[in-house]
Amino acid sequence: MVLGGIPNRVSFAASGGSYLLTRIACYRRGLHEAEYHTSIAETLGARVDEHALPEMFTEDKNRLFVDGFLQENGLDSKSMLIVIHPGARKIVRQWPEERYAEVGWHLIKEYGAKIILTGSPYEIPLLKRINDLMNKNALIAAGEIKSLKQLAALFQRCVLFIGVSSGPSHIAAVASLPSVLIFGPESISQWKPLGNKCVIIKKRFPCSPCNQKKCHLLENNCVKAVQVSDVIDGIKRITHKA
Repeated sequence: MVLGGIPNRVSFAASGGSYLLTRIACYRRGLHEAEYHTSIAETLGARVDEHALPEMFTEDKNRLFVDGFLQENGLDSKSMLIVIHPGARKIVRQWPEERYAEVGWHLIKEYGAKIILTGSPYEIPLLKRINDLMNKNALIAAGEIKSLKQLAALFQRCVLFIGVSSGPSHIAAVASLPSVLIFGPESISQWKPLGNKCVIIKKRFPCSPCNQKKCHLLENNCVKAVQVSDVIDGIKRITHKA
């Protein structure tokens, strides 16, 4: 930053390197991740509306693309579209794939839902395994939906999102898509999606929250402690069918 000649270098002095900064933002524990970022903007003199919510704008071309994708796969606006996003960047946050399949089957049988599996192209093998467990009754969107704006446009056509805490869970929030989220070692207060109707399922472990890099309880950790019945109960709560 210094060698590049950047005139304003603003961050927290929480991890060293503060001598390279031109301004230091006040660091406070327990804030939401969004508040940490807006506090940097405030340090630069920006006025921040504390009631403002994240927004993501999708152009008509993205909505038209999604409409075409759905039509090509026999789905339309009358279909009850539910997204399951099973991927997690870190293994300590990965919910078992067979449980996603059980939830998917429940949604199909109980609600007549059409299940869409989303993820990155690298997660297609995972999605295929889940779809195989569902007798190929889900639609795999990974590799077809190629941008975050297309993903947001897809979420705008759906009625429910199910997955772990992830980037797409926040896109679901800005798309006003109700969500049932499985939280593992991460902090709810720091990472809960903003501005959305969501049910968060989290099992309390004495070691949580943690740094999420590794876990010696991989076979019985805070994520795997969440059962299919917990997620189904969350679905009932958010759809008012308890």
